[in-house]
Amino acid sequence: MEKVTVELGDNFIIEGEMDDSGKITFSNNGKYFIAEKEDDLAKRILNFRTRQSITNLYKQFLVLVEDLQEEYDGNMSRLLEVLPESEIPKLLQAKFLDEEKFQYLRKKILSVGNDTIRNLESELDNYYILFNIESRNR
Repeated sequence: MEKVTVELGDNFIIEGEMDDSGKITFSNNGKYFIAEKEDDLAKRILNFRTRQSITNLYKQFLVLVEDLQEEYDGNMSRLLEVLPESEIPKLLQAKFLDEEKFQYLRKKILSVGNDTIRNLESELDNYYILFNIESRNR
């Protein structure tokens, strides 16, 4: 097996091993993929990087929803402390961001993110992709 390093951009380097047939097995952060031909390699790398970017995007949306829920809960608690007893039922009727709603939003964000990844990967199957990459053996 021959070691192969592929550099894509400033901060993306993957290392792999090429067997006698030219098949390269790459590993990046514990994720493995095999490229049997050059366009397969390009497509797999593009899919991998796209999946990473979209996953990071919807993780940030999840963090924002969690932050919103914490702020909402804090504001509701402060209101419950200062409102007269007779007004509390009205306030509780207006409570819209409960745990059930939070879980619904979380599930929707994950679903939309995963659908986006699947749709993009499916669309990329319609293209022949090559990168202008330099690989150097170590």
